[in-house]
Amino acid sequence: MKRLATVFGLTLALLAGACSHAVVTLWEKMSRAGGGQPPQWLSTHPAHEKRIKELRQTSDRFEPLHDAARERNLALSLKLGFT
Repeated sequence: MKRLATVFGLTLALLAGACSHAVVTLWEKMSRAGGGQPPQWLSTHPAHEKRIKELRQTSDRFEPLHDAARERNLALSLKLGFT
């Protein structure tokens, strides 16, 4: 279930225009700042390392979402006169 939440969060971030590699970098920073975690079997969330690994494996496949969102956001900005 948490893997689905990770992929869903990645999808939302990419649709909002975030770079998939930036999402991985964010989790790496959170891992360093967050301190220790309980053993995986005792936790309701995946270990930082596991989540980062899943994001790395998944992010390249989702990059077209980022590209499409960027183009859509740019077109909308141009239409609204923001650029």
